[in-house]
Amino acid sequence: MLDQFTNPANPEVHRKTTAVEVWEVLKERKAERENRRRRALPAALHAALVIASRPDAIGKTIVVLLADTGERYVTSSLFDRESG
Repeated sequence: MLDQFTNPANPEVHRKTTAVEVWEVLKERKAERENRRRRALPAALHAALVIASRPDAIGKTIVVLLADTGERYVTSSLFDRESG
């Protein structure tokens, strides 16, 4: 019976096949997330501009919230597992 956990050739085969496939899928997903994030900003901004152009919006303040990925916080102590 084949046993991937005791087969000494398994790690090398994994690096050449499965790992490559997994890496490609992860890259595609990252690209999809980036595209969604880029589209979200213009969509929110466009909606705010449309609302601001309405006659009943004259003299009013229009607030638009733009998405933040939080990437700048990843290297801060907020994500430090040891700081609990």
